[in-house]
Amino acid sequence: MGRSKINRGRLRREELRASAEERRESRASRSNAEQIELLNARLGKDVGAARERKRLEVDGDGETNKQKPSGSGSTRQARKKAKAAKHRARRERDGE
Repeated sequence: MGRSKINRGRLRREELRASAEERRESRASRSNAEQIELLNARLGKDVGAARERKRLEVDGDGETNKQKPSGSGSTRQARKKAKAAKHRARRERDGE
């Protein structure tokens, strides 16, 4: 049996670092439109990588669309409040 690629010794880390640098340089040399074409070739037209595709979309001016930063993370807090209310209602219903 061959050796596992998960090995994280010094030599393997250097190989991983070098391949990551090659990928980084390769991506930096492509335009957004070229990156979308590459995604289409790899995954199929408009299949997968939805966030990446949205980030790469180009409007008529040739500038990338900028998304507003998300809120303060109130989604988790809203879920917690809803869950607490649900449990409170269940306790009141079952208790009385």
